Amino acid sequence: MAKQVIIPPAPIKGATQEQHDSYTKDFVFNDMVNTTPISGHQVERTVSVVQTKSKVILLSKKKLKVSGTSTKIYPEYMAYTVGLEGCAAKLFNYIIFHKINLTTNRFVFNDMFIAEFNDLVQAINSKKVYKPGVVKQALRKLVDANILQSVVRGSYMVNPMIVAKDNTLKRALINEYSTLLIKRGKDVEADFFPKYI
Repeated sequence: MAKQVIIPPAPIKGATQEQHDSYTKDFVFNDMVNTTPISGHQVERTVSVVQTKSKVILLSKKKLKVSGTSTKIYPEYMAYTVGLEGCAAKLFNYIIFHKINLTTNRFVFNDMFIAEFNDLVQAINSKKVYKPGVVKQALRKLVDANILQSVVRGSYMVNPMIVAKDNTLKRALINEYSTLLIKRGKDVEADFFPKYI
């Protein structure tokens, strides 16, 4: 049974901080949604400037919770993802910010994953959700683009050239990813680097 996710109001142009806070509460700082919990910290930002009759300028400040830990994305992200669009682009961003285990670069893909992905898509787009077949096709596009590799049925690994917890772990994950390609009978060069068109 899929866990119930409360759908916050969709972020829209000119959304209020309250609407943004509702969105981040459910999808950024929610340990039930994220495989790797994301911590946050408070920052102050100026929300208005008021000039009094006596020409004194008063600044009004408000606290904002921002993410303090998350996925480390490397510049190669652009080379691998520049050709992605639609469902595949949204799916990959969902994976790296919500589902990836940062110590293994792996995630589980199943019906619950698809339901939770659609909850997020619906929260952002308010109406649009993807049929399971479309999400599975988008996942295949990510594999074909050398962004993901199947580990075992229902388990995938994100290419560590794109994302990893830190540089030390990245080196170990690159070796593991290359070994996985060899075990799957793939070309370590052609199936590791981005597909340039």
